Formats: sequence, structure tokens, C-alpha cells
Amino acid sequence: MQKKYESLSAKTREEAWQMAGEIFGCDYEEDAGASNGAGYPIYRGVTDAQCWISDLNCRLELNMANGDTINIWIDEPVQKYTAEEVKAIITEAQRELAAIEKITQLVGNLFKSDTATEVLHEMAAKRNQYKARLALFGL
Repeated sequence: MQKKYESLSAKTREEAWQMAGEIFGCDYEEDAGASNGAGYPIYRGVTDAQCWISDLNCRLELNMANGDTINIWIDEPVQKYTAEEVKAIITEAQRELAAIEKITQLVGNLFKSDTATEVLHEMAAKRNQYKARLALFGL
């Protein structure tokens, strides 16, 4: 059976989530582990963990248990930034990313414990978030 890919659109995030709830057909809750690893929220079906919703900000990606994927694109206006705001966002993200890399390296070199592993996972999730922020600006 071939996977089916469908694309829908909504005018607001609220409308997109209403559509997702109707299509998904079951309750869902955030999967913190998957969300931290991905750098964006992931919601798994409560009764069927084989289906999930990825909140990718500009769209919701519904991954159904049968392998189908449905994208609900959100047509809300994109936030516009001034040149100064862009520079500040990039500077902060680069500074935070450098600090995270340094902490990750130090923890990895100094400790081989469960606590160190937890810190490394947290740092990896934060690193993914800041990299995603920089990617918005092509960096």
C-alpha cells in the first residue's frame, strides 16, 4: 500500500489544531522526550503511539498510524523583524549556542554518569532550538 500525503490549510493556529483534532480522531499528549530531541513539540496519540503530530510552527504535520501524512499549513502572517531585531536574535542565538557547545564538551569530558547524560540531553535540545532559530535567517 502506497503512503498518502495530503496538504490542507488553515487561517489560524487555532483552526489548524481544530482540524488536527477532527482528523486525528483520538486524544494526544506531548511527548517530552521526542520534543526535546527534535527541538519542536511532538504530540503522540494516547491510545496509539504510532501516530503523532509535529508542531512545526508554520504547519502541523499529522503522521497517521497507517503511514499517511497530512500537513495543515497555517496561513497566519509571518512576524516581521527590523534589522536590529534580526541582529539581536542572531547574536543571542550564536552566543547561547557557543555556551552550550562549551558546557556540553566540559560535561562530556569530566563526567560519565546519569546526571551528565541528562545535562548532555538538555544541552542537545537547547542546541537544536538555537540552530533552528538561526536557520530561520539562513545561518
